[in-house]
Amino acid sequence: MKKVFASFMVTTLCAAALLPARVSGKKSSPQEGAQQQQQPGAPAQVQSGVEVQFGERAVSGHVKHMARGKDKGKHLVPDKEYEPRFDPNGLTRLGYVTDPVVQTTASDSSLQPLMAPASDAAPAAPSPNAVTQLLGNPGFENGSASPAPWVPTAGVIDNSASEAPHGGAWKAWMNGYGTTHTDTLYQQVAIPSGATATLTFWLHIDSAETTTTTAFDTLTVQVRNSSNVVLSTLATYSNLNKAAGYTQKSFNLSSFQGQTIRVFLTGAEDSSLQTSFVVDDFALNADTGTPTPTPTPTPTPNPTPTPTPAPSALLNFDGLGNGGGYTPNAAPPDTNGAIGATQYVQWVNEAFAVYDKQTGARLAGPTNGNQLFQALGATHQCAVTNDGDPVVQYDKANNRWVLTQFAVTNGTTKGFYECIAVSQTSDATGAYNVYAFKEPNFNDYPKVGVWADAYYATYNMFSGNTFTGARLCAYDRAKMVAGQAATEQCFQLSSAFGGVLPADIDGSIAPPAGAPEYFVNFGSNSLNVWKMHVDWTTPASSTLTGPSTISVAAFSQACAGGTCIPQGGTTQKLDSLADRLMYRLAYRRFADGHEAMVLNHSVNPGTGPLSGVRWYELRITSNTPSLFQQGTYAIDSNSRWMGSIAMDKVGNIAVGYSVSGASLSPGIRFATRAPGDAAGTLGAESSIIAGGGSQTATLSRWGDYSALTVDPVDDCTFWYTTEYLKASGTFNWSTRIASFKLPTCQ
Repeated sequence: MKKVFASFMVTTLCAAALLPARVSGKKSSPQEGAQQQQQPGAPAQVQSGVEVQFGERAVSGHVKHMARGKDKGKHLVPDKEYEPRFDPNGLTRLGYVTDPVVQTTASDSSLQPLMAPASDAAPAAPSPNAVTQLLGNPGFENGSASPAPWVPTAGVIDNSASEAPHGGAWKAWMNGYGTTHTDTLYQQVAIPSGATATLTFWLHIDSAETTTTTAFDTLTVQVRNSSNVVLSTLATYSNLNKAAGYTQKSFNLSSFQGQTIRVFLTGAEDSSLQTSFVVDDFALNADTGTPTPTPTPTPTPNPTPTPTPAPSALLNFDGLGNGGGYTPNAAPPDTNGAIGATQYVQWVNEAFAVYDKQTGARLAGPTNGNQLFQALGATHQCAVTNDGDPVVQYDKANNRWVLTQFAVTNGTTKGFYECIAVSQTSDATGAYNVYAFKEPNFNDYPKVGVWADAYYATYNMFSGNTFTGARLCAYDRAKMVAGQAATEQCFQLSSAFGGVLPADIDGSIAPPAGAPEYFVNFGSNSLNVWKMHVDWTTPASSTLTGPSTISVAAFSQACAGGTCIPQGGTTQKLDSLADRLMYRLAYRRFADGHEAMVLNHSVNPGTGPLSGVRWYELRITSNTPSLFQQGTYAIDSNSRWMGSIAMDKVGNIAVGYSVSGASLSPGIRFATRAPGDAAGTLGAESSIIAGGGSQTATLSRWGDYSALTVDPVDDCTFWYTTEYLKASGTFNWSTRIASFKLPTCQ
């Protein structure tokens, strides 16, 4: 067990409940396969549970990271300009590889996606061409004795009165047993070459489950090939979608023309409380484009495809920085922020502020970060040092703010700490429970993710100037929300792995019960995935498994991971920080039950600009992430980097980033895509603000990160913050906070 130092009075308030657990029949998490199990690292010292009131602006004193005539890499020995870098696969640099999936223009119709996704779209309008219904026995009226060409598991084809068919006398009734059970149903069919194909069926979901947050029972609709390999997951439905009556589902399968496929349904039910998935009256209509022999009216030409609707800009205002109520004295700003129920909190090196999310008015601050931790004691590292690398999170399920930075000055003699503050209410200007977790070495570049069972964090650990590997930690979320003494559990990776991100929940639907926390970094043309199960009762039972590897399109790091980003009006180049993933690893579970994560990093596109944003969408099935789509956004000669990515509740993706070029000062832009857009592509970009100047002298540090988050109230509005310059200079950065949403999300 980890030691807890309760040197200070703990003020415990009535905290909001954690994400609800199932009362009966709670599913146990599956085994993680044959992955090697590691044991938690050594206990960390922690001072915890201290209440502190949000302070007004602190009087500025000497700040550690003052400008010193050269680009001062924060947290470094004096003779090094840049933060220590690491190769994600070891000590050698990755070689240059041309990126084959680069998006070269915002609307280049010649781009070939890796796979055109099937879309849950309305069926095509009737055409005068030859339309053939390809499925046999589409309404199951041949009965259970002759289900062919359907291949069902036992008991699926049914004519009982307990569940009504959509039409006729028979239907396919999957699951409904109230015990652990899996049903499958499929039919193999050939889609003609050149055909426009649309799959439709009627679905009714009846469930005894009462939860409004957890998908215990699921129906997955897939396209598989004749060898039963999954080509596409069209949709996943669950007990959360239960409703009276039938609804028609429709999917465009035109991307599978010329192939023999299986329309494959899998119903999975857990150990108690039944969920019935009833399907009926299927059709797979193929329009070959050949006129029928009977006279028909002259066909109307197909309209031009409608582009993704442009996002609507909402608020756009200066955050902390030059002209934002704050005087910069360090670089880079490490701009970070999060949106809550009524407020937006931004934290830069080395202060934070609270804004009204309706008006953008500053409600409080700027306040030096270490002022949050004064209750730990006047001489405590977290109270004395104001070292930065801040992260702001909003715990949506508990309506709490989570603010953290490290304390590392004189760490070899006074200790290295991660300082964490958790608000006692949803008001960021109110009281906080504060914690100080002592780490074994320099805990650089902390990144935080909110998960159902813990707050998770990752660090790049250094012993002196030697990179020792990533450290993956869990913090007792329930205790911290309640203002009680809390512990951490950590695993140390080898020096072969760094730049790891923890998954961070967006939206109101929790991950499946027992789902592990996911961690990801990139390797050589791959993503590495770890899974952590934390056990707060028996820490020795906590496990970290991985890494498992997901192959992605070949890439090389922008600027070989270093400095090469051009700027207008100066020869000074900017740092790409392309040796690691960019924050966040945004996780979302959708209303239909499917799970996705999006992430990004900066790559060399091979032609044109020196940097583009490589982004990925992963889909998670049975706690196993796999690649769903990927792309590189590099649409002209300007470089795009330092991105942050997220998804809204309907699956729109947005990416915010910095943009700069030989004739362009660094500005702030974003691009979006809708679920029905061509796989691996983003639409036309929008500008948040144009750069008014470039960073000069010898200052190359930029970033080191930015933040795109999603409003927890409407689950549609994106909020983005990062840095820019109003005029050319050094240590004169400004920041911007902007919100926008796509009209398809309401």
